[in-house]
Amino acid sequence: MKKIINIVLNELILTIRNPFRVFRLLKINNVRQFLKKIQGDFKVGRIGDGDKTAWVNWSKFDTMEKSYRNDHNSHKVIQDWIKSKTSKRGFSFLDCGILSCVTYKKLKENNRKVDYTGIDINENIVENCRERYQDQTWKSMSVEKLKFSKNSFDIVQIRHVLEHLNYYDKAVIEASRVTKKFAIFCLFFPLEDRDSLEYKKTKDGIYHMNKYGKDDFMKLLKERFNKVDVVYVQDDQRDNQVFFCEK
Repeated sequence: MKKIINIVLNELILTIRNPFRVFRLLKINNVRQFLKKIQGDFKVGRIGDGDKTAWVNWSKFDTMEKSYRNDHNSHKVIQDWIKSKTSKRGFSFLDCGILSCVTYKKLKENNRKVDYTGIDINENIVENCRERYQDQTWKSMSVEKLKFSKNSFDIVQIRHVLEHLNYYDKAVIEASRVTKKFAIFCLFFPLEDRDSLEYKKTKDGIYHMNKYGKDDFMKLLKERFNKVDVVYVQDDQRDNQVFFCEK
């Protein structure tokens, strides 16, 4: 709703500045067409699990290297937390969603001694990361079907991925299964009062942009972990919410 209101207000401001825009806007002859225009092609609701995600063909490998993403305050919050929970002897880390190798680069910049594994559903993203850092482990798989045994990693991270899934539950459960101790979930849409699920069908598959309700999300985390710390991260670009979970 907030998105719709902002777009409507922007249309009104532009129209006041240029009254001739009214003639173009009048081509939208009913409410449904207008809503479709301002919302793009996004539809509300949950779609079947069998539909292919559009991320399998994503080819903009530098997406997360844009300064407003690469310098987001959530990176520092996460890196500081990792430092507080790990020793100089090192730790194993599973990174789910590896576009632009952004998390590995942060670990490297902070001199973490880490046995790192990065996974992504997009084979081209995996290959791009492998070419950049050949000494690390990169694998192609779904975060909802992790091909690792129980308790395989000290820390599992899922950052800026859950909103792009059909729903979050399978990924959270998988993360809790393969971690020995800790899991980090970072949302670029902080939790709201209730689920607000949106998706768009593209030639490459389904593109999800979901916002999740706090009650059910927190309930699942507390079922899978003994301790959950929530940190709200403010940033000029977009606020994030980070969930530090411990078994």
